[in-house]
Amino acid sequence: MIDINELRRLAKSATPGPWQFWHGWVVTNINSDGGTVIAERPTPSGGKYQARVDGNFRFIAAANPAVINELLARL
Repeated sequence: MIDINELRRLAKSATPGPWQFWHGWVVTNINSDGGTVIAERPTPSGGKYQARVDGNFRFIAAANPAVINELLARL
């Protein structure tokens, strides 16, 4: 079961976006000095799982607090 109130609470307490996957990190507030790191992937292995790891991080970036709040508002 999805706890909508808990998702709202978590989205409101998270770092605001937009988030993006950038050089192995999920970051926000990118500027010339870098940005705020939300998550950092493990050291790239270059192996068969690297595409899956990068896909997971792209998903994390896409499922940012603004998107979750918008989805919940549409419910």
